[in-house]
Amino acid sequence: MAKSSRKINTPTRAENTRDKRQTNTALCFTLAEVKAHFTQNLAAIRAQTAVADEMLKRGDRDEAEFIWRTQILYLESALDYYMHELTNYGMVQMFARRWPRTAGYAKIKLEIGAIDEGLAAPGSAEWLVSYLSEAFGRDTLTNYPRIKDQADLLGFDIRAVMQTAFPLPKSAPKRSNPVGYGSEILSELCTRRNRIAHQTDRDPKNARQTPISGKYAADSINHIERLVNTLHKAAEAKDRA
Repeated sequence: MAKSSRKINTPTRAENTRDKRQTNTALCFTLAEVKAHFTQNLAAIRAQTAVADEMLKRGDRDEAEFIWRTQILYLESALDYYMHELTNYGMVQMFARRWPRTAGYAKIKLEIGAIDEGLAAPGSAEWLVSYLSEAFGRDTLTNYPRIKDQADLLGFDIRAVMQTAFPLPKSAPKRSNPVGYGSEILSELCTRRNRIAHQTDRDPKNARQTPISGKYAADSINHIERLVNTLHKAAEAKDRA
C-alpha cells in the first residue's frame, strides 16, 4: 500500500431507512473460485490464438493483428480482475484473523457508515467486500508498483514472487534481476494496453499502428499466467498456515 492511509468512502445514508434500504451484496469468493475466474478468462483469451493463426494463413495479417491486440486488452483486464478479487479475499481473511494482519491492513480507515454496516451484520464479511470493492474499484492493479502495493497489503514477499514469476532469460545482462525484468514487462504491457484501448495502438504523431506479433501476445499471456500462479501459491500458503 502507499504510505498514506487508504480511506474507504461510503455512500450517504438517509436516516431511519435501514430496513427499507436495498443493497447489492458483493459476493465473497473462495480462493479456488478466484483462481477459477482467472483460468476461465485466460482460456478464452488463448482460444483466440487459433483464430489469429488461421487469419495469418489466409494472408490477412491485419485481422490477425486485431486479434492479438484484443488478447492484450483482455489479458490486462483478466490480471486486473484477479488482483481485485485476490485483494478482497485476503482482506476478508485478515479481518477474520485467518491471515496475520499486515501494517497496510492496520492503516485502512473506514468511515462510520462502513462501521455501521459491519455492526448490523455480525459474523458476515459481505459488507467488507462491498466497501473494499468501492475503495479499490477505480484502481488499475496491473503495473508493478500497484501489484507490489497489494502484495505488501496482503503480506506476500514481492521479491520472491517476482523471482519465481519472471526468471531471467539467458540473454539478460549480468546486472539484471527478476524484479527489474518483471517490472519492465508489466510496465510495457500496461502501456501497450492503454495505447490499444485509447489510441487503437496508433502513434499520435503519424497515426501508424505499432506492429504486433503472435509471439508477443503468447509471451505476454505466459508472463501473466506465471505471475498469477505465483501470487496464488502465496495465498494458498497463507491459508495452510
